[in-house]
Amino acid sequence: MSAEMLVSVLGFDRRKNGAKKQIAKCRKNIAALKTVKDVNTVAMDAYFEGFPIELIRVEMESSLKEIALAILGRHPERAFIWLPNGKTCILVSGGVSYGDSPTELFNDMEKIQSVWPDTIWKK
Repeated sequence: MSAEMLVSVLGFDRRKNGAKKQIAKCRKNIAALKTVKDVNTVAMDAYFEGFPIELIRVEMESSLKEIALAILGRHPERAFIWLPNGKTCILVSGGVSYGDSPTELFNDMEKIQSVWPDTIWKK
């Protein structure tokens, strides 16, 4: 079995209350999910296949709590890339995978990619 490097990233606004606003908007986006078709294909195939939309919302809220801890620097499975523009920071999680997930935070970040502000899929 071969090893792969898997990385998930989320950008957030590092200015005062920027990340807090993005998390609040993400919560609204999660609540606005009406059908499983509103969730991106990658998340559906990897995490939510066969789940009702109500359970998907619960899972996404749980993931969002972990991401909020990571943004605050209170999660061991995270790293940051600080962009020189003074506005943006990239939250990074991942690692080597032998067919499994590299970290729990990686899973959490992948689950909410379709509802994270500024990365919402446009139709």
